[in-house]
Amino acid sequence: MPETLLLVYEKVDTKKKFDKANVVKQCLLIAGYPFRERIVSSSEWPEYKANGAFLQIDGKSHPLRQVNAILRYCGRLTGLYPSDPYEGMMCDEICEAIWWFQELLEDYVEEPGEKEAFIRDIEGKVNMYEEQLFLLGDHLYICDLVLAGLIQWSQTVENPSISPNMFTHLTKARTVRDFTKNHPNIVNGEYLLANSSGNEIEHTFDQ
Repeated sequence: MPETLLLVYEKVDTKKKFDKANVVKQCLLIAGYPFRERIVSSSEWPEYKANGAFLQIDGKSHPLRQVNAILRYCGRLTGLYPSDPYEGMMCDEICEAIWWFQELLEDYVEEPGEKEAFIRDIEGKVNMYEEQLFLLGDHLYICDLVLAGLIQWSQTVENPSISPNMFTHLTKARTVRDFTKNHPNIVNGEYLLANSSGNEIEHTFDQ
């Protein structure tokens, strides 16, 4: 029986910040893994962040607050994290590089040439398996979702150092972005969110 998950997150203004929680949510949606999501307002978030857990699992009381660890857990839970140790390391490498790059851009602080070096590094990772559909082959993993999140964020954020076309010249990057954005479970999840009258939504799937 699936573990019962509650994902709790702050409603983020993506014109300013990268929404990491949304990547976790997309992982669960694409895998068709049932969960509930609760959206906390910006005014409530500081108190909740100090005392709450971003992921709650029925029967487990330890607070889970680190988004990267939560994403890996959900990836393993849903089959969207590699079972091969080397591929798992490569998946982590891609995720960490993208998180670091995103934080660099978000903070407006960079050394001369640093942004360009990161772009070249990510381009190299995107092109590792050039003939295959996703970053590590023909299977979608959480590193693909992180890349898709970066591309979508770069096209909405209001930041003079970020070009909306930063990675769209890479065919595979566009493929990953479009696969994620147009996945029927993502589309349906966004519809439920847009038409919800409350701050908590339950996502269920036909098994």
